[in-house]
Amino acid sequence: MSSLMVLVWISSNPQGLAQGMTLVLKFQIQPSFGRSVYGIGNSSEQPNSNSIFKGLRVLLADDDNVNRTVTKKLLERLGCQVSAVSSGFECLTALTHSEAACQIILMDLQMPEMDGFEVAKRIRKF
Repeated sequence: MSSLMVLVWISSNPQGLAQGMTLVLKFQIQPSFGRSVYGIGNSSEQPNSNSIFKGLRVLLADDDNVNRTVTKKLLERLGCQVSAVSSGFECLTALTHSEAACQIILMDLQMPEMDGFEVAKRIRKF
């Protein structure tokens, strides 16, 4: 049994325009009998061997270096294999030239030159 729950919060500025967004994804891929992503007191940099994300191939696209670095580290701590790129064009190139297909794409929607919405449109045409 697998399920996905997505929660999205958008905060607006005084003019009513979108200012920020919070996205929470909750996955349940298998029954979690005695399994956890983070063990109690686990502060190790090594991936948790019980992680349901272990070996998951992720393509991460974000033009902000800090966001990209932090997100990549967090995903790696969960056991994901992460390829990180800094633009929409690099994301499309990585998808077309990748030897091992990614299973999930995490993408910033507001990138210069080609935003995440345009990248998603082009990916759908593959």
